[in-house]
Amino acid sequence: MARKKKNNKSVWVALALVAGAVALSGCASSYETPEIPDTASFMTPAEPMLASGKELRVVVFGSDALSGTYRVNADGTIDMGQLGSVKAAGMTAPELEQKIAQILAERGMPDARVSVLVD
Repeated sequence: MARKKKNNKSVWVALALVAGAVALSGCASSYETPEIPDTASFMTPAEPMLASGKELRVVVFGSDALSGTYRVNADGTIDMGQLGSVKAAGMTAPELEQKIAQILAERGMPDARVSVLVD
């Protein structure tokens, strides 16, 4: 008879362990890792888009002839003398820097460094 009580106690311990495992597994499967937002989107201010009427200071390092102050025309371009009209409206200053550097590279200045400052 003592043996029967021992088996009965073992059954209850086993049932308690199974119930605990089922309860814990249910919790684990419903947890989803939260999505972490891109910190760059809220830590750095957005670059302003260039528009008609904006005054820009363009510096082409090593070329005084191309460096100067330009105003974005009504058609969205700046007239850069030897380079001609360059579309600026709808771009940011860094995008315009890249565009001017690309034009200069196509015209034989592959290592041109350009800086655009918005006044």
